[in-house]
Amino acid sequence: MNEIIELTERDNTFKVLMPVKNIKSIVSNDDGTAFIETGVDKKGESTGFYTKETFEDIKRTIAKLILFA
Repeated sequence: MNEIIELTERDNTFKVLMPVKNIKSIVSNDDGTAFIETGVDKKGESTGFYTKETFEDIKRTIAKLILFA
């Protein structure tokens, strides 16, 4: 899967073009936004970034990519 989605980092509001294949998981936050997990560091902690987009919006975007791939 070579699909790429555009996301907005929550705190610094910079745009990120993220290959879907590099996303390990997407976690919903209490406020509806999401944490994109891209891996695990040497301590076993999740690495990634928080988004301004909602979990549901990201889920829909990825589903559309997969559906029309």
